[in-house]
Amino acid sequence: MSVDWKRIGKAVGVLCLMMFLLQFMGGNPENLPIWAKIILFPLCIVVIYVLVKYVYLYPYNLVKENKNHSNPQGLLIINIFLGWTFIGWILCVIWATNNKKNNDK
Repeated sequence: MSVDWKRIGKAVGVLCLMMFLLQFMGGNPENLPIWAKIILFPLCIVVIYVLVKYVYLYPYNLVKENKNHSNPQGLLIINIFLGWTFIGWILCVIWATNNKKNNDK
């Protein structure tokens, strides 16, 4: 599975648009008109979903694509619990790209 950079770029663009709207309306979500609240909430959910699926779980997506990792469940668990730290996420990416199954048996 390759990274869909267009989708990530769109999600980041929508997030920037939402931040601009919040700043434009005074920085307080209570000051937003009802139409903006109705539009921004689903967009926030979509942006969070795309960022989690394509960026946060990137190491596990690498393993799912290649299917030759010795411990994919362990990588997923470590990524979920330690991936929120930058060092944990980098270690998961390194583990996902370097750990291969032994087919010598």
